[in-house]
Amino acid sequence: MDPEAKEAIEALLEELADQITIIDLPESTVQSKEWHELIVQAEFTQAVETQERQISKKPPKRIADMIKAGSKITAQEYLRALNAIEMVSSSFDEFFDRFDCILTPSSLGFAPLKSEAASPGSLANSLWAVTGMPTISLPILQSGTGLPLGVQLTGKQFDDARLLRTARWFLNHFNQ
Repeated sequence: MDPEAKEAIEALLEELADQITIIDLPESTVQSKEWHELIVQAEFTQAVETQERQISKKPPKRIADMIKAGSKITAQEYLRALNAIEMVSSSFDEFFDRFDCILTPSSLGFAPLKSEAASPGSLANSLWAVTGMPTISLPILQSGTGLPLGVQLTGKQFDDARLLRTARWFLNHFNQ
C-alpha cells in the first residue's frame, strides 16, 4: 500500500477508534483470490467461446491466453470454488449480527494523476465481489496534493439498505 495512503487510513482509524473494532478476516478468506480468479476465468471462457464460434476473427493474445487457461478448468474445480466462496460468504453472517460494515481502503493508493497508469484497485474489492457482498466507496480522504482516497464500506449480503444507511452516517460524520 502507498505509504501516504496507509498513513491516511491509520489516521482515520484513530479518529474512529471509539466506534470501530479492528478484526482479522476469517481464515476461510485466505484462498478467496485464487477461487475468484478460477471462477472468472471459467465463466469468461464459457462466454467468449460461445461468441467466438459465431465470429471468425481471432481474439487478441491476452484474451486467447485467458481462454486457454479457462478451458483447462474442470467442472469439478469450478464447482469446488463456488462452494468454497459460499462458505466464505456464510462465515461473515455472524460478524454482521454485531457490526454494521467492514471498513477497508478502496484501493492500494490515491487516485492516479491522469498522466499516470491506474493502480490495481480491484485487489481491495476482489473478496467482496466474489462473495456478492455490497460495497460502497466514499472518497473522504485526500493526499497532500489533493488526490482522493476512498474508504470502502462492505455490508452483509442482501442487506444493501443497511450499508447505505451506514454510508450516510459516514458522510454526515465527515462533512461536519
